[in-house]
Amino acid sequence: MDKTFAYTGDTLTYVLSYRNFGAASGSSVSIVDALPADLFFLSSNPAAATHPAVGANGSVVFNIGTVPGLVNTAAAARTRRAPWARSPWW
Repeated sequence: MDKTFAYTGDTLTYVLSYRNFGAASGSSVSIVDALPADLFFLSSNPAAATHPAVGANGSVVFNIGTVPGLVNTAAAARTRRAPWARSPWW
């Protein structure tokens, strides 16, 4: 996460780091990230395979595909705190 706390309406970016600790490649890799109830989806990089509508809550799914052995990488999702969310959040 790019912030240590967030107020209502703030934009937050989650970075999902992943690594294949094995020597062999992993295939058909997917990452599912369920957003907390008071965060709304804005965008993702790389593009998520499925995600809630912009401004909605739900799960973000990244279809990574093949992850070579012993490789680190990351995906990111941008979210916004709900207007009704209790502030601050940490």
